[in-house]
Amino acid sequence: MRFDEAVTLARQGELVNRPVHDPHFVAIRDGKTLYGQFVGETHFADMKPYAFTEEDVCAADWKRFTRTIPDEWEGCDAPNK
Repeated sequence: MRFDEAVTLARQGELVNRPVHDPHFVAIRDGKTLYGQFVGETHFADMKPYAFTEEDVCAADWKRFTRTIPDEWEGCDAPNK
């Protein structure tokens, strides 16, 4: 999608990114543009202020950010004794 569509989605609360930003995403919260990534498998994110670059504005490869978490591991670290 184009930049203007991505910004509209971000203003509606969606996380967006471009392939060059993976695994980071861009969010707009309270009118502020933020750049971040999730910390491990938690729901916490490390966020920093962000200013769109000219390349970002001209890009047509924006997409909704989708987070992929590894499958839940079943097993044990030590034998039950």
